[in-house]
Parts: sequence; structure tokens; C-alpha cells
Amino acid sequence: MKAKRAVASRRVWKIVVEDSPEYSLWVVYGPKLKTSHIVLPGVHCDCYDFLFNVIIRGRKSKCYHILAQEIAESQGKYQVVTMDIATLAKFILLQKLKGNISVWAFRAQQQLQL
Repeated sequence: MKAKRAVASRRVWKIVVEDSPEYSLWVVYGPKLKTSHIVLPGVHCDCYDFLFNVIIRGRKSKCYHILAQEIAESQGKYQVVTMDIATLAKFILLQKLKGNISVWAFRAQQQLQL
């Protein structure tokens, strides 16, 4: 199972905003650490599987990235990274520029909820 492999190989990270620990997001890295997906627990993932199979087709309730985040959190098997908000913004922007994350899923989810 892909989600369990992600947890076992320590590819699930929780990113906490330095001065506002109530604000956090999760990142699940791909097997070779070249790709990553941003996860908002139980709500959203920016991967295409979430967009097509969860939101559009309704074939499943979550992608493996969300499942990996849930498993990692329940087992306490994740890495915590703390950064200030400016660094977090740069991190997200750099991931997007590398093509590692997609805003399409988030946009589609917003449109469906209107």
C-alpha cells in the first residue's frame, strides 16, 4: 500500500508556522523525494488523483497522500519542520515552480463548493 510505504520511509512532513503553531500543513513526498503534494488533513490534496477520483468522479473518498498523512499522524511517524510564514510561502512557491504541486485541484474544489 502506497500510503504505508510513504509513512515507513519518512516521507510525511508536518510544516508548522513558527509564530502561529495552530497553522500548519502537511507535505507528502514521492518515493524519490523529487515530487511533493500539500495536504490539508481530511480536506484537500493538490494531486491529480484527488482532483479526478475524489472531487470529479467521486470514486473514492481520499487519495493516498491524505491516507498517508492520517496514518503518520495517528502513529506519530512524521517529521516536523517549523518555519516562518515567509519561508513557508517561498517553499510553496518553489514547489509550484518546480512543477511538484498543482493548484488545479484546489481551484476545482473551490468551484464545486460554490
